[in-house]
Amino acid sequence: MRIETNIQIDRFCDLHQIDISFIEELASYELVKLVPEAESTCILVDEIPSIEKMIRMHQQLDINPAGIDAIFHLLDKLDQKETEIFKLRTRLNLYD
Repeated sequence: MRIETNIQIDRFCDLHQIDISFIEELASYELVKLVPEAESTCILVDEIPSIEKMIRMHQQLDINPAGIDAIFHLLDKLDQKETEIFKLRTRLNLYD
């Protein structure tokens, strides 16, 4: 049984009822990695949950791709800080 690792961008956009240009704009901000294949451009299946989150931000909250880029950048920074705090607490617990 073959497991799909990519989905064609036009198929994905049809399923989610969005313009291909939206995904291409996300790719221009390096939020999505597009993979060229023989037939068409594809999206990695692993990125679908993240892309769906971006679509919801765009459709439900009316956030443009530049805003989505800023939000994902801040979420990444927050993740880094949480990891750093966890490591520091672990080190601090060694001295208790």
